[in-house]
Amino acid sequence: MLPYFDTTITPPEKLIELKLEEGVYSLLNIDTLFYQSLFDFTEPWKIDILEFLEQNYMYDLTMEELASFTGRSLSTFKRDFKKISDLSPQKWIVQRRLKAAREMIRQHPDKKK
Repeated sequence: MLPYFDTTITPPEKLIELKLEEGVYSLLNIDTLFYQSLFDFTEPWKIDILEFLEQNYMYDLTMEELASFTGRSLSTFKRDFKKISDLSPQKWIVQRRLKAAREMIRQHPDKKK
């Protein structure tokens, strides 16, 4: 890779295309969430809010972080979220966490009798 850092040497176009393709495959192998970012041309750089929240509701993320991770500004994140839910993002997360807690309690009831 060292020759590519020498500004006097321009790598062949075919090699650049190959390295770009290799980089895309590497990202997709790391996490399939990159697929939406790389190939969804309807709303570039935005990933599905509910899908993202379903996968990440257990983490203590700020609204700013949620917005950023879904490819939105905070105001756009809130506006887009309002289109898909009657709840605020914070209330949605609380309800999802409570649902997960109920499921865990049902699956592992206390065995004291």
